[in-house]
Amino acid sequence: MVGLPAFLLAVGLNAGCQRLGFYDRAEWADLDRLQRSAPAARSSRIVVVLISDDDYAGLFKRTSPLDPAKVTALVNAVCRFDPLAIGVDLVTSDWSARDADVAKALAPCPIVWIADVEGLTATPMTVGTMPPVALGNVLGRAPGSDVCWALSVLQPDADGVIRRYATRYPAVPPGSDVAQPHRTFIWTLATSQATSPPCRSEPSLDDRDREKKIPFRANGSFPRVSARMILESADPSQVQLFTALRVGVFGEKPIVIIGGAYRQARDRHRTPMGLLYGAEILANAVFTERENAEIVDAAGVSSILIDLAVGTPLLALVTWLRLKWPWAVLTSTMLAVVAAFAISWSLYRYLGYFLGVFGAMAGIVLGIMVEACWDSLKEWASELRERLANLS
Repeated sequence: MVGLPAFLLAVGLNAGCQRLGFYDRAEWADLDRLQRSAPAARSSRIVVVLISDDDYAGLFKRTSPLDPAKVTALVNAVCRFDPLAIGVDLVTSDWSARDADVAKALAPCPIVWIADVEGLTATPMTVGTMPPVALGNVLGRAPGSDVCWALSVLQPDADGVIRRYATRYPAVPPGSDVAQPHRTFIWTLATSQATSPPCRSEPSLDDRDREKKIPFRANGSFPRVSARMILESADPSQVQLFTALRVGVFGEKPIVIIGGAYRQARDRHRTPMGLLYGAEILANAVFTERENAEIVDAAGVSSILIDLAVGTPLLALVTWLRLKWPWAVLTSTMLAVVAAFAISWSLYRYLGYFLGVFGAMAGIVLGIMVEACWDSLKEWASELRERLANLS
């Protein structure tokens, strides 16, 4: 196969382009397509409690920041259902020190409060707006307690779509120039166990475990309960449903994430599944971390080996068919496209690996073009040599 060197060259160039990020936007679109095509699955391990527009108007009188007394009451109401842990995705940075007395009424329950962060793309990050000291001592107590603060580090890509999260990150505390390892909101909730509540441990800094891709689940995959239902128990059937979820289908208490779904919260973000509320994105990320279900990139050496293992037999097949020039290129292109999409879908669906199809198998087409043109090129070279010989 005279086209084999051209095929190998194209495989190497394709790997280099992937490494340099030339295919990023095309591969993001391909990954989003794969996630939307995945079958929906419902999980009772994580429950989302959302403050809707009606809740915001009726319970909180359309006032921001949210009334600390009402938020505390909501958290305590969720505690009554004895969840494994509670994650509170509500901004409390505007609460004042005098709200510490209200927050002291929190029930003895494993609670993780979200912290605001500035400079998400910086390394290390700077911890941004934090609560007043008096309030922070209540909401984020001393190490070893069952209440703590944690950073939410969701990583949007260059196109503004959230596909990744960080499990741990170095951050510079206020008044310090030294980066320290900080737990993230996602990691803290995901590592909660009945015998080991959250906030009892700190992660070590591990560059190999910073970011993971989220295999987003379809909207509605996690049970949703409104804040009013929990606070007022107006719908017994709804509360009974929530009570039944205390021990999930796997014999495990659920993790509960409280968040805002009201317009003024401005907490809807772009994801591969469309616009999702922040609490829903966090639920997907916590599920991913807890189940070790992150999407693994089949890039680098893996991508090259897949190209060689599939592309070489396809190149040999098309060469053996000895098709004429236009049909050879058309057939090789069709085979390359079908093989790339089939392999990418199979790896994602069954193994959780993502292989970008943009540029993959391009070497087959290039190899066939060289193979089909080789005889013509030899004839042209022979004629050229004869003419040069006659001229001399």
